[in-house]
Amino acid sequence: MKTYILTLLILLNITSCIGSDKNIAASKGEPQLIKNNNTEIIAPRNDTEKFCDSLSIDDEYQIINTLLPQLYHIRYCNQVREKLLALKKYDTVQYNRIKHKYFFSEIEIDTIKKFVRFWHDSLTQIDITQHRAYILSKFDSLSNEYKYFKELECIKKDIEIDNKKIIQDGVEFTTKAIALEKGYPERFGKNETILHLGLMGFTRVYYSKIMNVGFFHYGYLGGSTCGYTEYIVFTKENEKWKVVKKIDTGVF
Repeated sequence: MKTYILTLLILLNITSCIGSDKNIAASKGEPQLIKNNNTEIIAPRNDTEKFCDSLSIDDEYQIINTLLPQLYHIRYCNQVREKLLALKKYDTVQYNRIKHKYFFSEIEIDTIKKFVRFWHDSLTQIDITQHRAYILSKFDSLSNEYKYFKELECIKKDIEIDNKKIIQDGVEFTTKAIALEKGYPERFGKNETILHLGLMGFTRVYYSKIMNVGFFHYGYLGGSTCGYTEYIVFTKENEKWKVVKKIDTGVF
């Protein structure tokens, strides 16, 4: 009888330990996949899930569309060269040679057909681990932004980009395949009657309602010496998305 009781106690102790180990693992946070609103999020630690609020894919596009005018201006890489108009009168040969690639008036640059080609054909995954210390150095240690980036552990997977969902007045957004199909020029800048504004790249968009902080990484290339990449940190103010800070990660 004593042997039976001793065996039973040992088995109960083992079972208790197994259950305890599971609880410990859960408290530490095993990697888990969260699916919500058409978004997949890998949340490695339970205690940071509050910074992993899911956005629908439409929400991500809406945020990009709202903030893009604060990030880029057509004249960033395309200047009006009014002084070159004098060539039309004094050197028509030279004027005819350059008129297909330069703008001579504001009206011309405003009315020409414009397109942007995506750098990648997806909203790409991003892991801020390699830049975390750099990003944190840009914020006060007591700010929401600092706490958010310090504890953020979410990673969203790449998704194929939908060129029809990036919308800016007077600009068509295309993938490489669409641009080739339409016969659009590869050279940046003015090409006769169409303006190739350059390449733009976007990552997935992140946002925490609790911290009211979000970000994505953005890149632009409009010429051999006209381009940059940066983190776009944003917030929501009076129901509108607003850029808080642009953190440079490259200029070229």
